[in-house]
Amino acid sequence: MKQVYFYDKDTKKFNGYDVIDDTAEIPANATTVEPVDSNGVGLYDPTWNESTHSWDSLTEEEWKKKYTVPEVKPEPTQEEQAA
Repeated sequence: MKQVYFYDKDTKKFNGYDVIDDTAEIPANATTVEPVDSNGVGLYDPTWNESTHSWDSLTEEEWKKKYTVPEVKPEPTQEEQAA
């Protein structure tokens, strides 16, 4: 059995993984290259680079900027307002 990593045909973004039989053909939109860095750490929004046969990644800063969640400030309760 071998693990394969899927990517979207158009955007090349990582799209999940599966385990297939060793003799099974790897689908056209998949690879056996794991989407991790040289230290084995997962990547930020990995996308498949067909030219280099490797995964590209956003930096942590780029990822945080892309997925910024606005800070939610809790509203005071009635008890807190009365105090």
